[in-house]
Amino acid sequence: ALRSDKGTSTTSDYSYLGHAFVATYAPSTSTTLKGRLAYIEQRFSIDSKFDFSGVTGGLEGSWRATPKTSINASWLRDITSFQTLDSTHARIDTLSIAPKWLMRPTVTIGWTYKRAVRDGLGSPNGTASTRRDQTEESIWDINWQPRKYFSLRAAFSNANRTSNAIDQDFTAKVVTLGAQLIY
Repeated sequence: ALRSDKGTSTTSDYSYLGHAFVATYAPSTSTTLKGRLAYIEQRFSIDSKFDFSGVTGGLEGSWRATPKTSINASWLRDITSFQTLDSTHARIDTLSIAPKWLMRPTVTIGWTYKRAVRDGLGSPNGTASTRRDQTEESIWDINWQPRKYFSLRAAFSNANRTSNAIDQDFTAKVVTLGAQLIY
């Protein structure tokens, strides 16, 4: 795949170019492996210190252990804009695991665990960034579809971040409730 973006504002021109190779392998009817390898390049005409490029990608595995249970696991690496006082972009490595259980034909229960490390890169001020953030998130969710065109969802998330940057740590607990009506 090839992706090319260009944009203009009153102060700068922006361009993004990405080349990606994606592969899927299914060794059995219950197992799927996916891989992605890409090279991205982002440029700003106003100031080259905000330019970045690099290799991104990831691996993902899906396994349907039984007709009612499945497990997804993945590792992803991305490079993205992350503008702070000491960085212009960041590399993010994320590991996740997400088992799901089809309790009944209309009820699914799942848990997702994610652990990510974000390293600040680049330098808006001439000094290389040393910022490192580590996040952990655990999400429990339940989906219920009592009628064909109506579903309800509830989730509880517990997330925290530790950082070597001063006053950037946090802990958050989030409850999400949702309903969807398809007409």
